[in-house]
Amino acid sequence: MAKIDLSNERKRDALPPRSSYYSHALGSKRYVLLRKRTADTQSWGARIPGLPDRVIGNVVDMTFDQAATLVREMAEAGTTKPDSLRTIGEALDDYVAACGLTKAARPMAVIRSHVKACGPLRGEPIATVSKAALNKWQTELLTDKRGVRGANAIVATLKAALNREGIDGEWQKLKKFKEADKGIEDEAVVLAPEQVTLLLNTADETDPDLGTFLRALWLTGCRPGEMRGAKKAALRGSVLTLTGKIGTRHITLTPKVAAWFATRHEACQTHLTEASGKPIAVHTYRDRWKHLVAACGDALPAKVTMYALRHGFITRALYAGVPIFAVAKHCGTSSQMIERTYGHVIAQLQSKAFEVLDAESGV
Repeated sequence: MAKIDLSNERKRDALPPRSSYYSHALGSKRYVLLRKRTADTQSWGARIPGLPDRVIGNVVDMTFDQAATLVREMAEAGTTKPDSLRTIGEALDDYVAACGLTKAARPMAVIRSHVKACGPLRGEPIATVSKAALNKWQTELLTDKRGVRGANAIVATLKAALNREGIDGEWQKLKKFKEADKGIEDEAVVLAPEQVTLLLNTADETDPDLGTFLRALWLTGCRPGEMRGAKKAALRGSVLTLTGKIGTRHITLTPKVAAWFATRHEACQTHLTEASGKPIAVHTYRDRWKHLVAACGDALPAKVTMYALRHGFITRALYAGVPIFAVAKHCGTSSQMIERTYGHVIAQLQSKAFEVLDAESGV
């Protein structure tokens, strides 16, 4: 939710239309909201602690000062609860309502499933819920069907809902579960060259847009999210700029790979990889990936993900003799992570290197 001076009509008129609210703080966690769907369709809203966001009138019928006065009157009317009585369940319900009104970062079905998993905590007051109760709930999230990553996602949703309330408590000490370090053979699938060929050829035949996206991953070793967000301007000659979980980095493409991307650059609209001329939405490409894997039949390993292409790129680079630090820089990770995650590959390479030394020693 962007914060801006909504009392200034000139600044309001300059705001671009959007699905989420603009907000103007009045103090004491009270906000005047502005929803601007089009230049002519604008409405005031109110955000008050303890209540879901609500529309209070059209901009053409009410000035900012009138909207601000109404928000203050609503807050002073005794309809809010003291912080000490606000429950986690109320915070979760308000969070779901707010996500439904704005452009949520995740699908609403995912948010609701996370909120449902928070059920045992619903009656607990936000301010006084104990660390022991929180730890017990968090531990019980781990099941045969839900691992550390899924549990951490639920905890993140809970904290997002409680952060929105602005009430301090033991819940702020909740930390993510730490995943155990695993080697590449334990945690992910690396595709053999013939499996990659099958995957890309099948995608070219059944879903060309997805095929282009996957080929871009295979050629660069980048993360799926980085390639999905790569805009047309990200390509400058043989240099590709990627932005992701570690920030922005620039990678230099080989001549053949650069030529492939140059062809993409000419054909795309706004992003280097698109579906029907538009950026590929995260939920869309995941669904399409499932259909593609199914189309390949039993030829691919179980539980294969798009990350297999990144793992495959890194493995190929190591076997080709590319220095670890160069692989790490290109793929946006650290040398320590490469050594820890791909230790079995490095061990095999070291073994072969020492075998060569033995053969040359004449012993």
